[in-house]
Order: sequence, then C-alpha cells, then structure tokens
Amino acid sequence: MSPVEPLAYFDSLALSSSDKSLNATLGIPMPTPGLPGTPKFKGKHISDFLDVLEQHADSARVSHSLLPSYVLRYCHSKVWMVIGALSHLSGDDWVSTRVYLTDLYGLNDSIPPNSSDRLRHWCSSHGESGSITSRKDVDKYYQDFTALSSDLTPHKMLANDIYLCFYRGILTSLHAQIKKHIPAANLKTSSLPTMTTLLGLL
Repeated sequence: MSPVEPLAYFDSLALSSSDKSLNATLGIPMPTPGLPGTPKFKGKHISDFLDVLEQHADSARVSHSLLPSYVLRYCHSKVWMVIGALSHLSGDDWVSTRVYLTDLYGLNDSIPPNSSDRLRHWCSSHGESGSITSRKDVDKYYQDFTALSSDLTPHKMLANDIYLCFYRGILTSLHAQIKKHIPAANLKTSSLPTMTTLLGLL
C-alpha cells in the first residue's frame, strides 16, 4: 500500500461522516420573507403567527432561542414601526418575547361578546342588503346568525325575540313568500314560528 492510500482512505471516511452529519441535522430552511405562503404578521392573529413561526423553526431545526431575531423578518412595515426597537427581539428568551407580543397585540384578536343590540343591528342590515338566492346562502345565513346569537338565551334574550331577529334577517323581498306558508296563528310577533321552522321554509 502506497503512503497516499491511507490518507485517501481517511479522507473518504471524513466525507462519509460529514455527509451523515448533514443528513442528520439538515432541515427545511426557514421561509424566505416576501414569498407566497410565507408568514406575514400585520397586527392581527398574533397567536396564529407565533405558532406558525415555531412550526417553521421546528421544521428547520432552528432553536427557539433564536426565534426573537426572526420575528421582524415576517412583519408588515406598520408592525415594524411599533416593535422595531423592542429589546426582546435582540435577546434569546423566546418565551418572554412571545408573552410580550401576545400581550401587546392580543386585544386585536378578541371577539366582542354577543349582545341583543348587535344581533338586531346585524339582522336589520342583512334583511335589507343581504343575499339569499341559493341553499349555500341559506346555510351561510344560518351559520352567521348562530355565531352572533349564541349565549344570548335565555338570560339575555327570550327565544321568541331570537326567532323575530332570525325572521327579520331574511331578505325582506322573501317575506311575502314565506308568510304564505306560516299559519295565521304564528304571524304575530308574540308567537312566531321557531327558527327551525323558518329555516325549513327558506
């Protein structure tokens, strides 16, 4: 064996070891800012943004202690103006950074509590300018109404008031057609047909 052969042999082992190390540590790189599908925080849904950032870091095998330095890469310019000089983003305490950002922007994600006034206003507006021309539209109206009326009964709103709101949220142009199928006894605001009945008529 020539003096060169052992050297070549060890070189080949080193390359093999390096390749194995790369395969073991190589992850999907963090997304490039500005490309389609890349996270972009504009001031709302902070928890979702931070969760996605952590998921990308895990896929790229980036330590969470490095995440503070990644935040601004995926922020809109208006967010930059608020947190651009934040000391948390130059540190390595991701938990503290996450808590601070959640406290700072969390109120933007809070959903206003349902109220009878809010429901009545929405139904009045939908009855005048909404759209119900297909079964899909009916389903959407029912879903939106349910989201706005949940938790209102029985202590905040009587069931009959809910039915009245549901009726008024239906396009006024459809009222005449629906009334044809409602018994006379249920045409009074004090004894309206149930929401299930109205939905069936729709």
